[in-house]
Amino acid sequence: MHLVGLNKHEDRKERHGLLSVKGQVVIPRWLRKEFEITEGTRAYIQSTPQGILLKPVTRTYIKSLRGSLKGSGAMKALMEDRKREQEF
Repeated sequence: MHLVGLNKHEDRKERHGLLSVKGQVVIPRWLRKEFEITEGTRAYIQSTPQGILLKPVTRTYIKSLRGSLKGSGAMKALMEDRKREQEF
């Protein structure tokens, strides 16, 4: 059964994964490919009311963050902190 409006992997979102004795999770190949996860990829892991959220930190993810702090004053604060550190 295919529902209109669902993406090509929507029906796969409910599949089960495997946990090892060490707590390692096996991520299906189609998800690793979709999210560009390769051996050694780091991930941000967070507890949410719905369960565990896993966000892989890939080159694509890092590129998507470019400019996200523009206008926030973050760069100015960082430069001021570095200047204070150099004074000590």
